[in-house]
Amino acid sequence: MITTNISPLPPDKVRQHIVDVTTMLICKNQIEQVSVKQIASLAKVTESNVIHLFYNLNNLIAVCLINAFDTLGDYIRCQKRKRGKYAGNIDTFWKMLVEFHCNYMDQAGAICHFLKAPAPFPAIAIKQTVTEAIAAELDIIEHQLRSCNNQVRFIAFVHLFILSRQLATKLSPYDDAGNRSKISNCYYSTAERGLEIIMKLPIR
Repeated sequence: MITTNISPLPPDKVRQHIVDVTTMLICKNQIEQVSVKQIASLAKVTESNVIHLFYNLNNLIAVCLINAFDTLGDYIRCQKRKRGKYAGNIDTFWKMLVEFHCNYMDQAGAICHFLKAPAPFPAIAIKQTVTEAIAAELDIIEHQLRSCNNQVRFIAFVHLFILSRQLATKLSPYDDAGNRSKISNCYYSTAERGLEIIMKLPIR
């Protein structure tokens, strides 16, 4: 029986609320510092609620990561539909990543921590899925990465994703003409140069 009397949320909302709180903690802390006690305190539920719903901390963290990557995938698909024919170039893909960081800071931050240092995270089979998804995205983008193998494409994605976060944290507000100019300038001055180096990596 789940006890949720200390939470103002209805029982069917508690699970997602715990995921959101945990994602925020992953974004703002080292993964080793996140605990069930801390999650329960911030989510205003009992520790037994967390264990009942997710069995253990590692499983909860895995759920948060999968949810974050799903949110990223949904966002990119939605933005591609909005942009139509303009979605097929690399600088537009870069802008979508920056926008994702601005609109989903916690999910993007959790993904960043995972991409930078996956070892402390639970052993979940997510890299292969992400690699294949990124490969599919880059297959339809007009860029030399289309001719690279999936491992190189994944490294390129990590490069773009981490750089786009660094830029997004400096943009306030995002929807400003000056900031839109900064986004384009950052791609051509920094991100593109990194991609050129990555495409030369001897990975076969």
